[in-house]
Amino acid sequence: MLGFVLVLAAGFPTQAAQVKTPPASAGSAEASKVDASTPEKALRAFLVAMATKDETTLRAVTLPTDDFAWLLKGQAVPAEHLDEFKRMMAEQPIKTLKVGDEFTLPGNRKFKVPASDIADDKAVLVPEGAPTPTRVRKVDGKWKVDATPIISGRKAAEAARMKKTAKPKS
Repeated sequence: MLGFVLVLAAGFPTQAAQVKTPPASAGSAEASKVDASTPEKALRAFLVAMATKDETTLRAVTLPTDDFAWLLKGQAVPAEHLDEFKRMMAEQPIKTLKVGDEFTLPGNRKFKVPASDIADDKAVLVPEGAPTPTRVRKVDGKWKVDATPIISGRKAAEAARMKKTAKPKS
């Protein structure tokens, strides 16, 4: 079931973002209700928001990016599975990596956590079963996810999908 959860959380890109979405206002009432008081809570909120297409929460727990719209692509968790998905995300083991910890990325590439990624306002987390670690940073007292690698992965998957469907006829 964990693989199912990670696939749902990651979603699948459907098409390139056409419009840049404006940043959420920092003082919005909905954004201030999001519990991002720890790196783990921010990551859990991010994964649930991405899988449910909750733009307000997603903006509240994501570092600013011009390519934010890519996080809203794909299908949302079906309503009939939403409660189970949220429960699973709440129980999902998340490991906090330390300086020097090694992680094997897809393609058997190695990632070693550098000292520059760990500080009072920086952390690197790995949900159990996730293919890659996630960086988070504390900004104005709230933890936020660096979604750049997720967005890059979605763009690459979309480019590969477009290339595959655009093969010339022989």
